Amino acid sequence: MTLSFAVCSIAHAIARFTARPATGRYLLVLFLTALVRPIVAQSPLPYDRTSFLNGYSSDPSMWTTVYSNIGRTPSTYLGERIDLRMTRYPNLDRMQRYTNQVSSLTSYLAAGGQHILVGHSLGSLVARGSYIDNSSVRPDIAAILAITPPHQGTPLADNFPALRSFLRDMQRRIQDAQAAASVESIILDFIFAAFAPKQITGLGPVLFGWILKELNGTQIDLNNLEQFGGFPALADLSPSSAAIAHLNSRLDDSNLPRANITATIPIRNAALRMYKSVINDDEHFADFVHLRNLAQSTFSTCKWVGYVMVVTWTAGRRCAYARKTLGRLDERYARAVNGWDQYGNTRNIPFDGAVPYERTRYPSSTGLAFAANVNLVDHLNVYKTHAGLDQVANAMRALRMPEAPGAQQPPVTISGPSQIEVGCPNSWFAIPNGGTAPYSYTWMVGGTPYDTGSDSQLNFTALSQGTLYITVTTHDANGAAATGSLTVTVISGNCT
Repeated sequence: MTLSFAVCSIAHAIARFTARPATGRYLLVLFLTALVRPIVAQSPLPYDRTSFLNGYSSDPSMWTTVYSNIGRTPSTYLGERIDLRMTRYPNLDRMQRYTNQVSSLTSYLAAGGQHILVGHSLGSLVARGSYIDNSSVRPDIAAILAITPPHQGTPLADNFPALRSFLRDMQRRIQDAQAAASVESIILDFIFAAFAPKQITGLGPVLFGWILKELNGTQIDLNNLEQFGGFPALADLSPSSAAIAHLNSRLDDSNLPRANITATIPIRNAALRMYKSVINDDEHFADFVHLRNLAQSTFSTCKWVGYVMVVTWTAGRRCAYARKTLGRLDERYARAVNGWDQYGNTRNIPFDGAVPYERTRYPSSTGLAFAANVNLVDHLNVYKTHAGLDQVANAMRALRMPEAPGAQQPPVTISGPSQIEVGCPNSWFAIPNGGTAPYSYTWMVGGTPYDTGSDSQLNFTALSQGTLYITVTTHDANGAAATGSLTVTVISGNCT
């Protein structure tokens, strides 16, 4: 039924029932309400451009950079799936405060066009601020899609100076310990070469030297994380800031089509994960974790060797300090992001590495067209990964943005993480893109049948690192079959 035909039919019905009893008119109103709502809900969202807004520590190039995880730019990846119309990248100058960024975006919107605003982090708050505070540009905003948004602010804005001091102290102690371990290794080699019997001359390097030398020259450098605290708008992200208080006191955008994409990562190794995202090297996160574990072992060995041998006592003490500070990294990083409870203990709650999950909620959840969380994707790589961008594409569909012209939608889409950790439970969902309900589902993991039935959800825990190939075959009510697949990378974790 077309919209015009439906409107004509409704008008004709109203004319016939005008003279009927009140009960008949009341039933007609109920019927028309039920009929018109789905017609309106299914109509395409009016827009002529998609504007991508950068976040707090980024610039517009975040959307136009080719990332190795997806092999293309984020906007290109989305444009292959969704009709973005004209794409625009207004610059939210990271050297400006929040209010100046809102003013800049408002001027951009006033130039014309109807925009879908896709904002990352602070960019999503600037989008909301432009809509709430400037009624003149409201007709120019068709929808807001928020990605890892700090709607309620983030404690990191207040706690960053303490975190920076800790990172600098840890960095200094690691460098001191590396130098101490190198000296200790040279002394051990000399002692064994000079005094050990010939048949065990090589025992020193075997027991100690190879561990101490393996770390020498490597870098556990987290200094790039300090860019979090280098921009003026950090104060505006505080939970107690005027900007956050103002945005949370106004619900003007409650009826605007909106979507919310969040992310969560384990607290274990979160700082290392975020560091790799900062430098666009996410694929080597597991190597960095191995380096951290190697450093822990090295400093522990260095400590005990130093304490046993008087001549290397100072080296042992430096290694002990380095091991202690490196071991506290996870707790101190989570403390900066999540804050602490009334007893002074770090809050162990879900977060994306920069914003606690509890602070990513819209002030008003009414009218949200789409909300999803992406597991094992952090605040700074959600727009660089298949898992993150696939959810952004799903949000765009929920906002009634049509498929890209010529886009080939798979017969079955598997929604869920494309990277998981060993020992951590995970879930995936099959979404048939055709056929007739009800459906049956046959899940296979690594070529082995895993689950069959009417459940569209797969629950699976990987027990070893590597690559998983997940496939699902659906059969609809008419017996027609369709298959979808997903490649999942399994990395080391802390869930075992």
